[in-house]
Amino acid sequence: MSYDDRDYWRDYDRRQDYYREQDRTRDFNRELDRQWENNQEDLKYETEKRKLELEEGIKAMREGNTAWGISKVAGPDFAVRYLQNLKTFDSRPYTYTTALEYANRARKKMAQQNYSGGIRDCNEAIQLGMENASIYYQRGLAFHEQEMYENAMADYTKAIQLDSSFAMAKLERGICRLEMKNTAGALDDFNAFISIKPELPRAYFWRGLAFYDLGELEGAEKNFGTALQLDNTYTPAFGMRALVHKRLGHYKEAINDLTEEIRLNPKSTKAYRSRAYCYFSMGDYGKAVADNDYLISGCPTVEDYRLRAWSHFHLGNYHQAIQDFEQVIATSAVSPGDLIGRGRARQGKGDYPGALQDFSQAIQKNSNHPSAYHFRGLLRFNLGQFSEAIADLNQDIRINPNLPSAYLIRGEKLQKIGNKTSAMQDFQKAASLFREQKMPEKAVEAMKRWTATLMSPLSPNDRLPTG
Repeated sequence: MSYDDRDYWRDYDRRQDYYREQDRTRDFNRELDRQWENNQEDLKYETEKRKLELEEGIKAMREGNTAWGISKVAGPDFAVRYLQNLKTFDSRPYTYTTALEYANRARKKMAQQNYSGGIRDCNEAIQLGMENASIYYQRGLAFHEQEMYENAMADYTKAIQLDSSFAMAKLERGICRLEMKNTAGALDDFNAFISIKPELPRAYFWRGLAFYDLGELEGAEKNFGTALQLDNTYTPAFGMRALVHKRLGHYKEAINDLTEEIRLNPKSTKAYRSRAYCYFSMGDYGKAVADNDYLISGCPTVEDYRLRAWSHFHLGNYHQAIQDFEQVIATSAVSPGDLIGRGRARQGKGDYPGALQDFSQAIQKNSNHPSAYHFRGLLRFNLGQFSEAIADLNQDIRINPNLPSAYLIRGEKLQKIGNKTSAMQDFQKAASLFREQKMPEKAVEAMKRWTATLMSPLSPNDRLPTG
């Protein structure tokens, strides 16, 4: 897929209201509720005082004392600033209660994804004297959602300084650090969080992402697995563990995770697309076709048609393969490989002129595509066009001179047309490259071909140059 799976699951986790409400703001809400409960006397005082102020304000405005009247009825933020300037009035209970109101207002705006408004209300609460970890954590979340990472980091750090046991601030700071490419710092924060709250799946998911970014796939796989042990419905962990399995070539395990992802989200086209790729890589072309059928019945991509085309080709369904390749070839995303694919399917159906045309078009599209020369050379040899076939195989080797199988194939064709000396040279070169590339069994096979050619009778064609 064009959108990297790792980034998809990172964003998926951060988009989820469930995780945001249940994990990210729980500590903040508890802190606010505790402060409300512990300040009931202030609240009672505030309620009575406001009633009196409202009556005084209305009376003052009626008597012409407009400024005083406005300060009483214009709202808590305006009134606090006005009252703080009065030397004879103690505004501290009023001010503190108003700070709590701003904090609560910020919380509501955050829930509505009004992050700019949440930041403004947090600023007001801090200016009015609220100096606790929760308010900085809340403002940090709002900065984080707007990708203002430096500001978010500063607020998370301030929250941790005010309360060293504030676990969620450490988790969110770790996420922020990871998004700023400070993977080592992120791991420190994730480890610190897990030492305080080892039961939260989300922490292991993000620590798994950090290991993934470091290329430590086994550590990533272990952390995603732990997240799923704690919550077997945690879709992002299934998605990322499947990605790790794919990178390790563990396609069967990846398919198991992707199947679980589909169970949790039956309409996940991403999961079907990834599973189709895994089935194809395992050689289970029938199941790859089934997953691509599902994708193509909805909103297909070029890649869906391309993978289904190759799956049909390997199943010998050449007609269906040609139809799918034509869907791809009709788009601007067509590649030489698509033309080669259709050419091979046409050749499988016995349409040799059509196949030859496709291989030639692939070469026109990319004159340095070795596979196009390779397959055109093999087809030309089967059509009896020996000189043209050897010329194509020569081009294949010119472009990719370190591919031992290319020499082996050219040697076989040279042997068949009686060019014994050149065939033996190719077999010897293939054996040498196989040994260099740590494939001793294939090297032995190439030398057996050399020996068999040596024992064969000499042909007049042996004097023909190979180009």
